Amino acid sequence: MGDLVRLAADNKAAGANKAYADAYRALAEGRNQDVDRILDGFDEAVFESSNYFEHGVVSKHPEISIVVVSYRTSPTIPAALTCLAHQATETGAEVIFVNNGNSDLLTQASEALSGFKFVTPPFQVGCSGGRNLGARWAQGKYVVFLDDDGIAEPGCISSLVNCLKQTEAVAVRGRVAPLTAGAPIPVHYDLGNIRIPALITCEGVSAWRRDEFLEYGGFHPVLAGHEGVELCAKMWPFFGPVAFLYEPSAVLRHDYAADNVSDEIKRKKQDANRAFVVYKQPEAFNIHARTGKIVQTPREFYLAYKAMTPAPTAKPQPVSIVTTAKNASEFLTDYVTSWRRQLLPDSQIVFVDDCSSDDTFSKIRELFGDDERLTLLRSPAPGRGAALNAALDAAVHDICLISDVDDISLPGRISHTLKVFESDPSLDCFSFLLFQESNPFRAQRRQSPIIMDLGIEALFGMPLPFPAFTFRKSRFKKRFNESLRGGIDCDWIRRNIAENDLKGSLVRIPMVYYRKHSGQITSLHNNVQKDVRKDLIFQEFERILGTPLTQVDRNFIEIFVDIKKTTPAQKNQLISWIMKVLKANEATGRHNPLLLSTALLDALDDVAAVSPPPPPKPVTPADVVAPVAKPTSSPARATTRSTAVDRAHELRCLAEDHIRKREFKQARRILRQALELRPDELSIKLRILAASKYGLVRKIFKSRPYAEAARK
Repeated sequence: MGDLVRLAADNKAAGANKAYADAYRALAEGRNQDVDRILDGFDEAVFESSNYFEHGVVSKHPEISIVVVSYRTSPTIPAALTCLAHQATETGAEVIFVNNGNSDLLTQASEALSGFKFVTPPFQVGCSGGRNLGARWAQGKYVVFLDDDGIAEPGCISSLVNCLKQTEAVAVRGRVAPLTAGAPIPVHYDLGNIRIPALITCEGVSAWRRDEFLEYGGFHPVLAGHEGVELCAKMWPFFGPVAFLYEPSAVLRHDYAADNVSDEIKRKKQDANRAFVVYKQPEAFNIHARTGKIVQTPREFYLAYKAMTPAPTAKPQPVSIVTTAKNASEFLTDYVTSWRRQLLPDSQIVFVDDCSSDDTFSKIRELFGDDERLTLLRSPAPGRGAALNAALDAAVHDICLISDVDDISLPGRISHTLKVFESDPSLDCFSFLLFQESNPFRAQRRQSPIIMDLGIEALFGMPLPFPAFTFRKSRFKKRFNESLRGGIDCDWIRRNIAENDLKGSLVRIPMVYYRKHSGQITSLHNNVQKDVRKDLIFQEFERILGTPLTQVDRNFIEIFVDIKKTTPAQKNQLISWIMKVLKANEATGRHNPLLLSTALLDALDDVAAVSPPPPPKPVTPADVVAPVAKPTSSPARATTRSTAVDRAHELRCLAEDHIRKREFKQARRILRQALELRPDELSIKLRILAASKYGLVRKIFKSRPYAEAARK
């Protein structure tokens, strides 16, 4: 029987070895779509066919597992293992060595440590595959990966793990300092002296929550460079923008490469990996770059600092999760995953299918199985308003959390929710922040972090992000308007504020990943959404002023809230009108005077005073001359105003399409063409700048040679 088992393991190992070689070949040839198909079941096959034994006495119930993968001997390994041994003893960690081809590893490990686990895969499985294998054998709650040829400075391991314990982070990376004087130092090695959000770009000095690491598949086996970015991007929507951190007190001494030649080879290999990462996770490097910018903005850095706290402990209380869905089958797996992570035993999910034509109803029932916490309904009538009313009727708990089916709530949403209500029992409702790849701290608008009041926020439109909205059902008496096609949530909040003087707040913690796609109600019925928003704004200003709005009031409100541009004379009038509003608030007592003045005056600063163009010069008979034929050698000069505008729009869209595909050279060439379209009295540059949704386009136009072309 033993021989048969061994033969089966050998066959599995041979198959995995061939798959690994084929996957690498596919990667090298750019056949990215074939890699995962070839590697299906790879990690499992390697695990089952590996050789494992324990040397000496190992910890039976460790909190921390340290994994070291080694594929060749190195002069620095003995010193590295000596430092590792001291820290393993101090932290009570188990140590797992993965022998990925280093014939001296067992001897070196035996000399440095009295007890460890030793794993030998059936063939060289690469650094990522070796770390995945070590994590599978680990028993600790936290798994720490260390490079075999790096020297971990005292306290490195405890600093990594303590950062995980002190925050909501899923993974933490340390600081890397050069081991050899004069060795190349990449910019991502040392990110400074403070703890900040950062994707894991130094996997060889990183710590992960083991269960989450394995749940999301670990590092991709074919990657030896950017594997941390790929895995973080996969996990990012489920754990948020502060789930991956940089801890400067965890220091590893390590050289990036032996010399400049090795450095260049390594960089070229990572460039090749980058294309595969983008194929797997298209937003990976956008998330990476945007995360790096958080520290550059004081507001965002403050919000990140506040969000780097573990989920608070609050008195358990059942809640109802309210969800409506129409043709949402593609989002259901992520939706169920996010709620199963945190749903309390006596809580409820009210899921209303809004007359879907796909398998939404049957699939959600299948995913929840016999879980009695699910209340599954079909909407009595088509439309989100009717579905929401049906959901509220079925909700059995007073605390209700809105959860759109296409969004993802972070694991701590319920615990944070209960803590907010426990801290302020007078609250009727509140919202957390949303987050997206382009905006990790997305609210309805950008404003001072001290402005959190529902009524003040309503002066600028939808006061609280509805996908992260939580409310007490007993305080919201008005039902949703079933006839509206858009702005349903904003209208519902407006009418309930008018009926019942509600107290609400914005909790500035990113808690819901907000997907943007063409099927959203906001996209389909944008005009209705705008009208409903305007009704709310007018209502709230009228409540401050204490009298019906005049047309002059309405004009000022529209300039103040939306247009953001006026003449210097109108700006002065607007300032006087704002003073009138603040004075009226003192009489009506609607809002805290300090908070209201802060919000209004901050917004006033955003209103630009633009001088009107000079009137046209009167035409005299002397000015009338025969038209001079323009040369035909320059098509751009001969372009009419309307044609140029259309062509500029076309070129901008084409450039943005290239940017989405990361084809920057083509984008620059097309934008240069757009700048040549400059008929008299038309600034193509300004039009493209105003319309473009990509910051990269705006940046390009400000750089040479584009800025020079625009001045011609």
